[in-house]
Amino acid sequence: MTLCSDFGKEFTLVAATQSSILANQALASQTSACPLQFAYHGAVAERFMLEWKRAESEDLIAERTRLKHGELSHQEGADDQVFQFLLMQAQQGNPEAQANIGRMFYWGQGGVDRNIEEAFEMQHAAALQNHPDGLFDAGIMLLKGHGTDKNTTKARQYLEKAAKAGHKGAPGTIGYLELNENGNVTGAVHYFNQSHQLGDTDATHNLAIIQTFYETFDPDPYYAHKMFKLASDGGHKDA
Repeated sequence: MTLCSDFGKEFTLVAATQSSILANQALASQTSACPLQFAYHGAVAERFMLEWKRAESEDLIAERTRLKHGELSHQEGADDQVFQFLLMQAQQGNPEAQANIGRMFYWGQGGVDRNIEEAFEMQHAAALQNHPDGLFDAGIMLLKGHGTDKNTTKARQYLEKAAKAGHKGAPGTIGYLELNENGNVTGAVHYFNQSHQLGDTDATHNLAIIQTFYETFDPDPYYAHKMFKLASDGGHKDA
């Protein structure tokens, strides 16, 4: 098979030699021979690890904490009827409203002034009612010291409760802590697998990265390729 059968593939190949993540992804998708697919996916993983090491610590919460209801991102400031209704619900103790208002305060979305202290108060109130998103977001904010004092122990407790409450990203975040703070690769894989089974593509991608780069496990290119493929099919931007 001729890999560069047209100008498009030739330029893609040139870009790949310059460590372009997207170019290597494209070549992996264009190449039917399995060894070449693994090679290009490996290049993607290697480049991603370099980018990951340079990433700021803010990235964790930026990836995880998102508004789940589209109408909230279109409301227009603190006087908007949607915001006022949610705020009333939050003040009456509705944990779903508290979690959503907390995100809006954290990001300053929809014309609402950013207030991370108020954001933590709202997420913490939702967490006290065992709301999965409230537990997770409060745990992340405790982990980073955003809007409250940094408390890694309490953050871990909240994340574990979020995992038990069914939050799909919580086990993967615990896995991240196991890997980066405790150096526990086996424990990280255990938690990444939990999030992967719940459909979290970050965890799926992390499993592929570990299988590719960490010597704790025997290399398994077929498994790594499978995980990269699943993460990509699930919409993961780096898979």
